[in-house]
Amino acid sequence: MRYSFSFFSCLTVFSFIVFNPAYAQPPASTGSGFAVTNNGWVLTNAHVVKNCQYVKIGDFGTGKDIRIDSHDDLALIKLPDGVKTKPLYLRRNVIRLGEDIIALGFPLDGLLSDSIKMTTGNVNSLSGVENDIRYLQISTPIQPGSSGGPVIDRQGHVIGITTSGLSKTFADESGFIAQNVNFAIRARVAELFLETEGIAVSYADEDKGGSFRSTADIAESTSPSVYKILCYGEKNSGTDDAVRSDGKEQK
Repeated sequence: MRYSFSFFSCLTVFSFIVFNPAYAQPPASTGSGFAVTNNGWVLTNAHVVKNCQYVKIGDFGTGKDIRIDSHDDLALIKLPDGVKTKPLYLRRNVIRLGEDIIALGFPLDGLLSDSIKMTTGNVNSLSGVENDIRYLQISTPIQPGSSGGPVIDRQGHVIGITTSGLSKTFADESGFIAQNVNFAIRARVAELFLETEGIAVSYADEDKGGSFRSTADIAESTSPSVYKILCYGEKNSGTDDAVRSDGKEQK
């Protein structure tokens, strides 16, 4: 009987691992996202979740009710029922050229540590490729997996969503390497998407604090609101966090 019990116990564990999708395959790709409400809505890039068979959000399990805006490369994911989240405030005030910024996310998952990563930089331009005013050009370094993470000002408010950088394809086709040319979707664009989807979010007002804060303080207070996004299943060809030589995003 002992042998029989052990055999069937092993068989049960084996079957669980083989037939449970979460264990049967590694994620096809990863990205980042952040909470925009207190009841489990997470904002990320559309290209992070598009064409995924299913999406996991950190340790909270499988996301549901995924809403995608491919035109502006934005997506919303609902965490499982009952999960409470701490939202980050979206900033509505004018963004200034040269502002100090902080980017948070989970780049190079599987190579670097599992913990959240923080980089600092500046707003390099108030528009993106071909003067696209939906975007900001930023100097915070990004890597595959950074997409969808928040770009935060020195008050701890979100001014953009990390989206893309000029890719190796650009270097191959143009003949020169563009160094640290990266882009973020403006928070204002995300605000319009959220309003369209009927999601009530938190905005940065003067009564929510406007004093300059240290990098360490901002990272400490905002990190719990930022999540790793894992995409399972097949995706279209192309790489995360990249744009082609003509400036259009790869999907």
